[in-house]
Amino acid sequence: MSALALALVLLAQERALPTFEPAEPASVGIERAWLDALGGVVEGWVDEQRIVGAELLVIRDDRTVLHAGYGWRHREEEVPMTPGGVFCLRSMTKAVVGTAVQILIDEEKLAREDAVAKHMEAFDGEATRTITVGQLLTHTGGLTLSSLLGQDLASVKSEAGVAALTALRGPEFPPGSGFHYSDDGADTLGALVEEVSGTSLEAFLCARLFEPLGMHDMAGVMTLDHPLRARLCSAYGGGPGAWTRFFGPKDAPLFPFLLASQGLYGTALDYARFLHLWKEHGLAGRERLLSTDAVERALAPRNSVGMPTGFAGLEPRYGELMMLWVDPAKPDEPVAFGHGGSDGTMAWVFPALDLMVLYFTQSRNTTTLIEFEGALQRCLLDPLRGRTSVGPVAYGPDELAAFTGLFWEADDQEYQAALLREGALWLELPGKTVVELAPTAERDVFQFRLSPEYRIEFERGPEGAVIAFTGERRGVRERMPRIVASADLPDADELMARKKSACDWDAVAALGPVRVRSSFEMPAVKVSGTSVTLADGLERLRSVNEYGGLREELVLDGPRGWSTSPEGTEELSAARRGDLFAEHPLLVAADWRAAYRKLTVVARIERGGEPAYLVRAQPADGHAHTWIVAESGLPLAQLTIPVLPGMGEVGCTTEFGDWRPVGEGGESGGVRLPFERSGRYASRILGVFTARLDAVETHVELPEDAFSAGLSPGAR
Repeated sequence: MSALALALVLLAQERALPTFEPAEPASVGIERAWLDALGGVVEGWVDEQRIVGAELLVIRDDRTVLHAGYGWRHREEEVPMTPGGVFCLRSMTKAVVGTAVQILIDEEKLAREDAVAKHMEAFDGEATRTITVGQLLTHTGGLTLSSLLGQDLASVKSEAGVAALTALRGPEFPPGSGFHYSDDGADTLGALVEEVSGTSLEAFLCARLFEPLGMHDMAGVMTLDHPLRARLCSAYGGGPGAWTRFFGPKDAPLFPFLLASQGLYGTALDYARFLHLWKEHGLAGRERLLSTDAVERALAPRNSVGMPTGFAGLEPRYGELMMLWVDPAKPDEPVAFGHGGSDGTMAWVFPALDLMVLYFTQSRNTTTLIEFEGALQRCLLDPLRGRTSVGPVAYGPDELAAFTGLFWEADDQEYQAALLREGALWLELPGKTVVELAPTAERDVFQFRLSPEYRIEFERGPEGAVIAFTGERRGVRERMPRIVASADLPDADELMARKKSACDWDAVAALGPVRVRSSFEMPAVKVSGTSVTLADGLERLRSVNEYGGLREELVLDGPRGWSTSPEGTEELSAARRGDLFAEHPLLVAADWRAAYRKLTVVARIERGGEPAYLVRAQPADGHAHTWIVAESGLPLAQLTIPVLPGMGEVGCTTEFGDWRPVGEGGESGGVRLPFERSGRYASRILGVFTARLDAVETHVELPEDAFSAGLSPGAR
């Protein structure tokens, strides 16, 4: 064979589609011990029930050095996770659809500057007329997260239907004013692909991407007879130790059509084939599917997204439907790119290292996606770059306990609580969130485990006791001294005496068993409903909630509680029992010394120009509640951190109004209860809510099964 012929053969081989053949790690400069350590982290999360199962794929120089499964594909049937599982990719779909849009831009059938209204009549309205294709690609079109929240999907038949709902709702922010992550924007792009190409989104993706890239394990709609059903992974919501399956191999499709924002199903290996196209600057073997201009457009860091990352020294950015990680010192050059999905999937490409890593779970909203980044850096990235990491300081239980306490933020008149939980140090921000603190290599310095850019440096006094901490993020520092008891504050007994005068909690027992009927509304997710609650004192409660065509019963009977929904009955965790107790209709008026195991008056603040008090109340189960109480003793607001299925711990602030007496007797004609409650969740997805007591019946007759698990006609 001549030298020229040999060169041509070698060139053809180089340009063939990759097969990602297995290889010994050492052949690509990786030590097996590094991969064993990374896999051990994932296996540990399975053992701790942080996730149900996972698949891990590591590819370097287009050769597979690790492809393994951990935990369960179907936990209930005890089917283990093995390589080749089919996962719902959720938002990883966005990057694929973004690629379809780039193809159409390359072909000059679309332009970034095009108004969406140029191609879709539904957007030719006053509010939406200026939204452009480029704005949708960069999540700057001003659109809300999703118009499908609270919507019956059966009533929406196509991507064009989703786009029409989006246009009808209009932008939530001025188009072009900033980054606002939006499923609506991605779904509109999916409809745009269909409109411009004249074919369905799935058909376009199959013809222009999946077939040329050899991606044969992808599905747009997971029909019951789809051949990939045999490898489909069950999907779980909830949280560590409390995962509940919401989609299994015999369930009907989650979506009746391919949603461009979140609808694709596929394998880790197929998604690696998709990302390889971008790693190779638009080449699929010998065929160019994307121009180099398209690759540069999409991978240009455009917007800061404010998301946490476990990669030390890197910051998340967003390009055009592609997530990026950049070094702030070189913000125009992404160190990594990829995308994640809310059902627990994530993929990263590190071009300079010729490395692709895919970590797929089926545990929705798992925080291990961010923690995996830290493990990936520690176990693989730093060793590949020749860097050595100094291990974090190790603290014993007593040393960690010394950091706990309440700390004061004077500017915002708020406090934060450092506390021990599950053997680790956590920081609670009342009404907002609770975050785990991870030790660093510096003594007395911690960082947010899921957002390492946040640092907490504890300060010690002359005798070694912790007297304050300083929080730091991106050079901005704020010192918060430890709260110490003050003689200027009323103690719990004095404040409860004032509260008795304001609410007459002495009369709670005189009400007997009560039935409370209420209604509630959450506009952001288009949910409204009703609730009927039976209560016998503070320790026994049954609440029947009906909203959006769904029904849920929650029961509290002393130290135990249950939830019953169409999926069945399950016993509540300690955290969810605490959340249910926080919503007890009589708790706001009760004597909190009897209701809580610990009551602390934290600080005096101003609220609406009037003096008030922050009161920290620790229930028997779950997170502490923080109450804002007027000087008169009347409760003004409650700050909690409930555990929401599928979302985790999300702070909530509830304000009270329209106080009315209920029952007979007492200094003010009976117990005073707030008939109006309004507030806001710390999640923009959930937004604000309102609730109103419609009726309160006292001395009701209780059926025998009023507070037992399962459905009970007595609560209806």
